[in-house]
Amino acid sequence: MSMTLPSYTSGTSEVPLLGMTIGAMLDRTAEKYPDTEALVALHQDIRWTYKEFVAKVNEAARAFMAIGVKRGDRVGIWSPNRYEWTVTQFATAKVGAILVNINPAYGVHELDYAMNLAGISVLVTADSFKASDYRKMVYDLAPELKAATPGKLKAQKVPELRAVINLDKDKHDGMWTWAEFVASPATSARKNWTRYRANCSSMTPSTSSSPPAPPVTPRAPPSPTTTSSTTDTLWRRANCSPRKTAW
Repeated sequence: MSMTLPSYTSGTSEVPLLGMTIGAMLDRTAEKYPDTEALVALHQDIRWTYKEFVAKVNEAARAFMAIGVKRGDRVGIWSPNRYEWTVTQFATAKVGAILVNINPAYGVHELDYAMNLAGISVLVTADSFKASDYRKMVYDLAPELKAATPGKLKAQKVPELRAVINLDKDKHDGMWTWAEFVASPATSARKNWTRYRANCSSMTPSTSSSPPAPPVTPRAPPSPTTTSSTTDTLWRRANCSPRKTAW
């Protein structure tokens, strides 16, 4: 019986696909263009060079490892554009986790469905967005969070969720702030950093697009039944150039 091998396809191009992970490509770009502007978040007064950006990514990657995130785990991101969004995207890729993008317009019903469908174990969330109170919806979905120690959640409705990181600067029950999350990664995470990176290959999935909404939601018209489809985006190659991301 022949061995099954991973496959991929690319469009017409004279440039071959690169057999590199996203993390490796980021590191190479930072080494090559350390002082080039990489990330600009005007509303957060952030202007980072590649050298600064990769340092923040590595800091967050070690923090994810310190709270138990490992290769193949699903980390949810529920937020509008912020610097933490981009840092989380690259940090989870370095660890080998899969970042699940949750639609910012989702309500609690869709959040419940998406969290359980994807099997999200760690949620990185904004506190709110426009008229949506994300924190209230998370508490409604997991009321056990208010009495839980950060990182040790056991919730009936979302049994796989164990940790919530709130991007608000203020502290909220059962959640880490981003500052708390990245402040003190465990020593073991630093020791295992090289091993984790070695376990990731260019074929390791790293990103999933927003999970579909439930087949029928309270806001859906009675007929026909509305559904949303999603295409999993498995980032198996990175083709970064020294251009910045600006919001």
